[in-house]
Amino acid sequence: MSLRFALLLVLLTAGATHAQAPGTLRDDAVRKFETQDYPQAVEAFKACFQIERHPECLYGLGQAYRALGDCPRAADAYRAFMRTSPSEAARQKAELNIERCQPAQPVQPVPAPVATPPPPPTIVVTESPWYRDRTGGALAIGGIAAIAAGTTFMVLAGGARDAATVEGRGDGSLQAFDDHMTRADRHHLVGSIAFAAGGTLAIAALLRYSLRDSTTATPAVTARASRRWIAFELHF
Repeated sequence: MSLRFALLLVLLTAGATHAQAPGTLRDDAVRKFETQDYPQAVEAFKACFQIERHPECLYGLGQAYRALGDCPRAADAYRAFMRTSPSEAARQKAELNIERCQPAQPVQPVPAPVATPPPPPTIVVTESPWYRDRTGGALAIGGIAAIAAGTTFMVLAGGARDAATVEGRGDGSLQAFDDHMTRADRHHLVGSIAFAAGGTLAIAALLRYSLRDSTTATPAVTARASRRWIAFELHF
């Protein structure tokens, strides 16, 4: 049986001998209780009993306290109601309400979910074979190409010297001899530079392959040459 129905039943039973005029404090208290405005209903039932002295106002006060979960005050109101000599049915209902009144359970806070840190990332290290090193491959190819070019220019330089020798032994002009020697010197210089550059690049490729796990720098070759000397600088 709901609190609202029990309240109305007891008020009708206990107040059967009391004439009620519309708009009394008791009616106002009942309306507040029916709209579940229990704090205001408590105050209205208190005023009802203090002014109108209706015993059923005490029962209504107990019901309002019970709805709020305030069992000690609800029990006091029920006992005060029973001391007014209500009907047997109303008295039994008041006693039953005292026995079954349970205080309002406090709302337990919902624990915040514990954030689980993400697992550490898995790092997979894959070592590629040496022949897949693009930098080392470029250095090796450049070295081979430079050596091949140097060989070509050295052959051309030898041919120019042979031609100069033929001109010198025969009836050739001095100008033709000088032209062949100049061409031979130029080819020899270019061939020497190419040989040196190719050797440097080949050495750089070998160093790259052997040190590729500890360095990622790309070697650079700087060449400076004149007719009498050649200087190379290798930078890592």
